[in-house]
Amino acid sequence: MSTPCSSFLFSRWWKISFLFAWLEPLFFYLLLFLNFFGVALDSDPAPQLPLLFTKRMNTLQLNVTAREATGRSSARKVRGEDRIPAVIYGLGDSRLCSINRKEFERLRKDALGNASLVELQEEGGATALTLIKEVQRHAISRQFLHVDFQEVDKDREFTTTIPIVLIGESIGVKQNDGILQHQTLEVSVKCKPADLPSQYEVDTSELDLGDSVSVKDLALASGVTILNDPNQSIVTCSGSAQGRADADLAEVDEGAGEEGAEAGDEPAGES
Repeated sequence: MSTPCSSFLFSRWWKISFLFAWLEPLFFYLLLFLNFFGVALDSDPAPQLPLLFTKRMNTLQLNVTAREATGRSSARKVRGEDRIPAVIYGLGDSRLCSINRKEFERLRKDALGNASLVELQEEGGATALTLIKEVQRHAISRQFLHVDFQEVDKDREFTTTIPIVLIGESIGVKQNDGILQHQTLEVSVKCKPADLPSQYEVDTSELDLGDSVSVKDLALASGVTILNDPNQSIVTCSGSAQGRADADLAEVDEGAGEEGAEAGDEPAGES
């Protein structure tokens, strides 16, 4: 016959056993989850790789006005009206147009450093999805002279270039007097307009001396194919500037010492 004390202990033991029976599989799945996503459980954390991600593209808008006259005098007249001569080509027949100078300057500031699509609002309500392919400016005044817009089909892939931007301060530069060499400023990509990245950003914070980032390390956005060589170097953290200077100075001193030794070994001339 059980006593009240033994019944109480048995009840407590049963509850604790039941609790552990539930916690054990939960703990197992937690470990499995952490291992799957690469979360380190030891005291020495794994070295972090540079953060590579894609900044999505925004579509900009610009009003255009059709024009028919061609030639230098016509272009000067358009510029005199504070507008810029332009052309749209790429799908079907090319067509001449002009754009407001101030509106284009604002658009250029919004798109600075990014790959951007420009939706042109034509007269009559028609629209054209384009890329700014070429901008001509005066060599001295920097006035905009002409703009080429390449029209693209929203349902077809096309090829263009995407800039690569470095962010963060490298450990190798900050702590070890290294030099960060940005070797690839842009990459060629193939994609549909809706998938076009604005830019690729590379966080160099964890780059130490001797570390580098290649094209194959870039984050691949959905629907985007990078056409560059996967092994092409984007950025490298090389040896310190002071170390290079010391090595060059040592080579000079060593060369001078060898020349002095050779001079000392030459036989004395006859008197």
